[in-house]
Amino acid sequence: MASAYRTYFQHPKFEEIVKRFPGNEEQIKLAFQVYIDLIEARGWWDVDVHHSERLQLMFVSGRARGRDPNTLFVPVDVTEEVSPEQIHSFCEHLALPGHTTHGITLAICDKDSSTTYFKVSNSLIAPSPPEVTDVHKRTRANLAQSRRDHLNSEIRRFCEERTVPGLPGTQPCGADSGTKSENDA
Repeated sequence: MASAYRTYFQHPKFEEIVKRFPGNEEQIKLAFQVYIDLIEARGWWDVDVHHSERLQLMFVSGRARGRDPNTLFVPVDVTEEVSPEQIHSFCEHLALPGHTTHGITLAICDKDSSTTYFKVSNSLIAPSPPEVTDVHKRTRANLAQSRRDHLNSEIRRFCEERTVPGLPGTQPCGADSGTKSENDA
């Protein structure tokens, strides 16, 4: 266990963060934990660690997919309390040059290396209108149906290719083979 702990602090990115932002070791550890979770466990793109001089705070940015907008993560220890005023301050003052921010994601870090993410914004976000929600539901249902139809046609094609008239041992898929399945009972 001790060697794993040492390795954590010997990671090149950890060493880079310490050199770039000397100071609060606890913030650096939390930011690195979020960095590793996003890179290794979640497969995010363009993940980097930043420091806000104004807030004296480490934060992490990254993209879920290559062309997605940047998401900003504020690492917070699981024992730390975060007030609505702090969240407002994070939303107001954390930003990357040239990028707009519509909110932040709190990354709640536990000592066992688990991280839980909560998206927060500076204000309430209006829900999608019912018409838009209905369109999304219909689109998902149509996609699911087309996938089922494609799968059924592939199964039929496979069964037809497997059947050779007059050749012993071949029969259409689903033909009675002398055994009953659970569905036949």
